[in-house]
Amino acid sequence: MKTRVVSRILVLAFALTSIPSGYAVAAAGVRPLGALSCEANFSASLRAERVVPVAAPDEVNARFPNPPGSANTHHFSAVTFKKLWREMTARFSGRSDVSLSKWSDQTPLDAKILKIKITSRENSSTPPLRVLITGGVHGNEPLGLLTALDLVDVFASGFEGRPVELTILPALNVDGLASNRRRLSDGQDLNRLLDDEEPSAKVTRIKEAIGTQPFDLSLDLHGSHERKQFFVIKQGDDRGLAERAIRVLPNSLRLKADNGDDTGPVGVSGLRGYEPGRYQLEAPGISTSVNKGTLKSYMSGLGTRYAYTLEYPGQISFEKARRENLKLALAMIREALRLQP
Repeated sequence: MKTRVVSRILVLAFALTSIPSGYAVAAAGVRPLGALSCEANFSASLRAERVVPVAAPDEVNARFPNPPGSANTHHFSAVTFKKLWREMTARFSGRSDVSLSKWSDQTPLDAKILKIKITSRENSSTPPLRVLITGGVHGNEPLGLLTALDLVDVFASGFEGRPVELTILPALNVDGLASNRRRLSDGQDLNRLLDDEEPSAKVTRIKEAIGTQPFDLSLDLHGSHERKQFFVIKQGDDRGLAERAIRVLPNSLRLKADNGDDTGPVGVSGLRGYEPGRYQLEAPGISTSVNKGTLKSYMSGLGTRYAYTLEYPGQISFEKARRENLKLALAMIREALRLQP
């Protein structure tokens, strides 16, 4: 237990380096929130499914019979909607700043959704920055779920500075996450369905969970299996937000064009073979996309000021991908705060 507690403290201490000045995590010593401890309230069953980036090798070995190598080689076979709900309700019961809701009763497994909403406790006349985090859209990209839950860890521990209202839908394709399957059980790609004129039960539930009020920032967390570098897909003019935020990562971890240049086309390998020009790089790690029906495009259409897809690379270590993904997500929030009127 001591090793795990130390690991959690180190994760939060690392996160502090990516949060703007004056915007600190209370669990790291800024403002204690009482006896409710992040570590003490994690269910053992789900904790066993979450690799702590700074954990000692023997602890990782104890959690996984075959410790993951690259970010591609791991999936959450034991993740269920019930485990996620139980962990969150046990942890946040009685918290006035954290609300939980779910869409699960009498619905197919694919349509189950968990929603976590965390509101700053600061008394401020400044309207909060409204942030939406979505993860687990593609079940074979499990780091999206982990990064979403890591953000819960950081912000639910207490924070100071300009107010933030954080809405997190961490596992939009729970069944896919458990079976390491990109698509829904009916074979459809969830991230191409958000503009359907006759939406499925799953898409309807997602839209209900998101609501109709636009956000200031939305981050949809994904992964790219063949990559060794991160990239951000933006929607429209973002006043340089993403380009500034991605500088938190070393240049070697920012995606380059297919020809090695800082700008230019980037292709992808899919079921139909290599598809050139799917993305267009505007700067290292910053791209636009021609994909339709994505959460990013839906959020932009809803009026969200800054809407993005974040893609982690599958060809680096799981621990490194998780650490850098959290760093990038926090940097995006920091830059959105900087641009807030």
